[in-house]
Amino acid sequence: MKKLFLVLFVLCSLFSFHCFPQRQDRIWVFGDSVGIDFNNLSNPTVFTVPTVTVPDEGFASVADNNGNLLYYMGPARNTNYQNYSGVYNGSFQMIQNGDSLFTNRSFTQGDLFIPENADTDKTLLFYIWDDWNGPPWSGLAYARLSRYANSGGGSVLMRDSLIFIDELAEKITAVRHANGRDWWIIAKADSSDKFYKILIQNDSIIYMGYQRIGPSFPPLSTYIIQGQMIFDRAGDKLAYVGTGWPKVAVLDFDRCTGIFSNYRGYHTPNTSNYGCSFSPTGKYVYVSDFDRLYQVDAESPDTMNSFNLIYQDDLTDSFLIGASLLAPDDKIYIVSGFESEPNNVFDHRNMNLSVIQNPNNPGVSCNFDTLAFHLGGHRAYGGLPNMVNYNLGPLIGSPCDTLTVGVSEKKDKNDQINIFPNPATNNVTISSNNNFNIKLILYDLDGRETLKYSSDFSRNYSISLSNIPNGVYIMSVGLGEKNIIYKKLVVIK
Repeated sequence: MKKLFLVLFVLCSLFSFHCFPQRQDRIWVFGDSVGIDFNNLSNPTVFTVPTVTVPDEGFASVADNNGNLLYYMGPARNTNYQNYSGVYNGSFQMIQNGDSLFTNRSFTQGDLFIPENADTDKTLLFYIWDDWNGPPWSGLAYARLSRYANSGGGSVLMRDSLIFIDELAEKITAVRHANGRDWWIIAKADSSDKFYKILIQNDSIIYMGYQRIGPSFPPLSTYIIQGQMIFDRAGDKLAYVGTGWPKVAVLDFDRCTGIFSNYRGYHTPNTSNYGCSFSPTGKYVYVSDFDRLYQVDAESPDTMNSFNLIYQDDLTDSFLIGASLLAPDDKIYIVSGFESEPNNVFDHRNMNLSVIQNPNNPGVSCNFDTLAFHLGGHRAYGGLPNMVNYNLGPLIGSPCDTLTVGVSEKKDKNDQINIFPNPATNNVTISSNNNFNIKLILYDLDGRETLKYSSDFSRNYSISLSNIPNGVYIMSVGLGEKNIIYKKLVVIK
């Protein structure tokens, strides 16, 4: 028994973020001054957030590892930027340099907090850039936050840093890399079939270009601009919807490579869809337009007849079914908001959340409980906070499962190889102090493979770039069986 305890203690010391659940998703901030605390999963409680008093869709919040509110997005104070947002801390105070970030409060999922790897002080905030005084008008930006700066009140260390420029749909989300440490950030273009990808690796933010998959829509159309996009808990499926599109799109995702595959568009009777949430197992997607809720079997090959009507709202009233979100207690919570904003309407419809009590169950046995969760006298609008699965660990046994080898090996991975020259012209050399096997893939910024190379057991590899045009590339360097390192390479001829 003592030996077993010792083994468990050592394993949890090495991989504490996998042995014990992180509580970064335990605090929700949204609506008109609403907070929900999920630290007691059997009895979530409501609390008052004094600074969220404006009608919004795009909410975001994050807790620390212990489940204490860390940051949330609230209204800007600068009267010249009232449609923008500010960053607030767990004491409900705007943090230093946190006012009026160029992000639109009305975006469905326009903001997302991601803890910076291996740093309990730093948090990254990704957001859809929306500068009405542009150009640039739209793109993906980020800010870096410090919780301990400004005497513990928090500060935005850098902000409004554009990663790329394009017209984006109102949805960004994220999933853990298969190594259990890094992150993939995903943003969807508004009309085209582009999925933009950002890799957070250690303290680096690497633009990985985009991948084209699924349908395209007419330029400047509104088919998929609004509506949610979400990964399932396992991180191997992504679903998204749009308010001008009668389908829910589901794609498979490789957490190692960041590649989407196997697009399928599941039909729903809705003429449009807004809410979108996976069941805990990932088998079902719950999809809502503003009046109906459907359950879609995301594992069925039949894309036309895989839906079940779960609930139909009163079509004569002025309330709309809004966003949905899978909570830490394995239930899905759904808002109902008044159809126009701003308003002074307080009603049982927007002062309670509906709950899918058993979302893993098929059909009506999922137990949809209408307006079952009371918001303590507060009211919801159309949105819920943009949350991701902060507890997702490594994909054990995969080629990217690099963090299960031990602390000393993990710490030194990025120092094992040197790549030179960089920028390169005709050749690039990859070297190490020790012999190693290599598998290399070179991607351009559109996500296309431009070069593959593999070889066995050497300290130095010289790779020809004679057929590679000028540009910026991402090198995926696989060392041995269980380590992949990403490096940026510039080619100039």
